Amino acid sequence: MVDVLGLVPKVFNSSDHEGLQALAMSMKGRLVRLKKIIANQGYTGSCTEAVERVCGWKVDIV
Repeated sequence: MVDVLGLVPKVFNSSDHEGLQALAMSMKGRLVRLKKIIANQGYTGSCTEAVERVCGWKVDIV
């Protein structure tokens, strides 16, 4: 994960789905201005739905 400046707030070493969910859970309260996550097609399915439901962040697949 990188922010708009290219800075890395957190690093995970896991599969795409596990990493996205773990990242979202660990960063939920810290990224209060975050509205949207832009991800590649490796993140489709239940993991993006879980992030949207639990954290309220929109996940756009590009």
